[in-house]
Amino acid sequence: RQRLRAAKKGTSPADQGFTRPTVLVLLPFRSHALAFVKALLELLPDAIEQVENKARFLSDFAQREGEPPIPRAKPEDYRSMFEGNTDDCFRCGLRLSRKSAKLYAAFYKADLVVASPLGLRLGVGGAGEARADSDWLSSIEVLLLLHADVFLMQNWAHVARVLSLLNATPSETRDTDFSRVRPYALDGLS
Repeated sequence: RQRLRAAKKGTSPADQGFTRPTVLVLLPFRSHALAFVKALLELLPDAIEQVENKARFLSDFAQREGEPPIPRAKPEDYRSMFEGNTDDCFRCGLRLSRKSAKLYAAFYKADLVVASPLGLRLGVGGAGEARADSDWLSSIEVLLLLHADVFLMQNWAHVARVLSLLNATPSETRDTDFSRVRPYALDGLS
C-alpha cells in the first residue's frame, strides 16, 4: 500500500534501513546453525531453484571427522545440545533473491545473518579498535537468540557487545538511498 501511495505521489517509499541485513540469528554451535539453515532452506518457495555455496556450508558445519560420539550415559538434553559440530566461532550471511539463495554472502549484501556471539565479536572488533566494522548491524529488525542459556555459559560479554551495536547510526553510508530510509532511522530513534 505504501509503495502504491508513493508511486501516485511520484516519490519513493521510505521502506528500508541504512543497510540490507534485517535478521540476525545468534546460535551457540555450528550444529545448531546447520539445523537452522537446513530448516530455513526447506521453507523457501519452489521458485528458488538454486542455493549457492550449499556444499561448502554443509562441509563447514557438519560434524568433524574423528569426533568421538557422545556417551549414551549422558542425559538426552545434553546429547541433543552437544551432538554434531560444537565449534562456537562462525558467521554466515544469507542473501535471497527471486530465483536463488546464496550462503556466505557478504554481510552488507545479506538479508539474514546466522552467527555465534564469539564469531560476531571477532568480526566486528572491540570498542575503539581501528578495524571495527559493525555498520551492517544498523538495520536489524529481527533478532533471534536461540539457546540463550548456553550463551551465559560461553561468554555473555560477547552477546552484550553485539546487542550494543544493533541499530546504531552507521559511520559510513555504503550505497544507502536516503530517500528510502525510514524516518525514525534517520532521526536516530531505531
